[in-house]
Amino acid sequence: MISYEELTKYLVNVGKRHPNLQLVKFDTDVSVINSSSFVCPAFIISPAPLNLDNNSVVQYSFQLLYLDKLNQEETNYTSILEYGFQTILQYISVIELEYKIVKGITIDPVLEGYEGGLLIGVQTTIQIEDHYNVTRNKNLFYE
Repeated sequence: MISYEELTKYLVNVGKRHPNLQLVKFDTDVSVINSSSFVCPAFIISPAPLNLDNNSVVQYSFQLLYLDKLNQEETNYTSILEYGFQTILQYISVIELEYKIVKGITIDPVLEGYEGGLLIGVQTTIQIEDHYNVTRNKNLFYE
């Protein structure tokens, strides 16, 4: 079974390989967009609920958020959306080389306000599957 820390580091490192992303961060709070260190385009990976099914398959969930600045004329709206969709799809394709991703995702457009104007982008939630060894892990509590 993969460790959660190992998986999150891998997800961030894959994002950092993209030559156009200026900020790649694992964060639970989107308030990073109002910090002085925020630059665009940005890719934020956030934890989402973990699921364990009846067959001891664990699904680690992560929200992926791609954001870029909307110019004042709003002429780059569709190009940011298109680039965001492509970035998310390419990112998922690379993750699938190492891990099993549950199919059936939806990628939604998002609009966020920040101190400098508006951010436009896309977001989705992915689930990465792994097998959970129930016997090995219950031994910590059961003698």
